[in-house]
Amino acid sequence: MKPDFRQQITKRWTAQWQQSTHGRFTKWIGESLPGRHTREIYGRLRKARSALLAQLRTGHSFLQDYQLRVRRQGDGGCACGEAKETVGHVLLACKLYTSLRRALRSKIGGQASGSIKRMLGAPSWRFIRRNGKMQKVWNSPDVETVAAVLDFAEQTGRFTLRRSHGGNGGGGGDEGEEDGDE
Repeated sequence: MKPDFRQQITKRWTAQWQQSTHGRFTKWIGESLPGRHTREIYGRLRKARSALLAQLRTGHSFLQDYQLRVRRQGDGGCACGEAKETVGHVLLACKLYTSLRRALRSKIGGQASGSIKRMLGAPSWRFIRRNGKMQKVWNSPDVETVAAVLDFAEQTGRFTLRRSHGGNGGGGGDEGEEDGDE
């Protein structure tokens, strides 16, 4: 009786999740419902780092693009003046963090460093041959990659409330200091 009920609930939840227009960024990170892979990542983190990972995975953060979309504050622009300040921009492209990103890439490898999904712990799949047939097998999230990305995010200071940035691209502090002569 219990397994049938649990399966029905999961099936219903999955359908609602897939049909909802909310959480598009989170769905893009990992198409599957939060489950074993999510617990595997978050279960190893302190509360503050868990909250930071949630910001990164949902896009709900103190970044300017989110502030513009949700609070209607600022212009959404990054202090670098090159793009909207989004999770993807900060993790993959912002010129203010070139040196930090170089160090991150050396820790996590080139393949993972170009994929926001892998950087944020989305489960991946691989195919293996079993009994003469190809089968899709779930790979655990790379918790070391996630930890390195969280270190990077903390070092940028962009995901904390304490920074001041008016959203005009001018910056409000020491955004580029850690990058030295870049």
